[in-house]
Amino acid sequence: MDEAGVTKAAVVQASTAYGHDSSYLADAIARFPDRLTGVFSIDPLAPNAIEEFKRWTGCGMTGLRVFTTGTTMPGQQTWLADEAAYPVWQAAA
Repeated sequence: MDEAGVTKAAVVQASTAYGHDSSYLADAIARFPDRLTGVFSIDPLAPNAIEEFKRWTGCGMTGLRVFTTGTTMPGQQTWLADEAAYPVWQAAA
């Protein structure tokens, strides 16, 4: 990073490797808090979504990864506009 002139980088949680478990990323950020920030993912419809949101932001992560389909989420998901997810979007705002 130094050679490229990068002072801080955002690292994105690899959902295909760990799903919504951003522990590995949290460990990396804890080791290099001045050099890294993280982008985590959660299930916005999970009963504990707000607690998970607070958990990861409390670990120094500053971004929420939003994706609606992929290998860990086959088929187009509809939760982006689901009212049950609104508390997560409000927390992110």
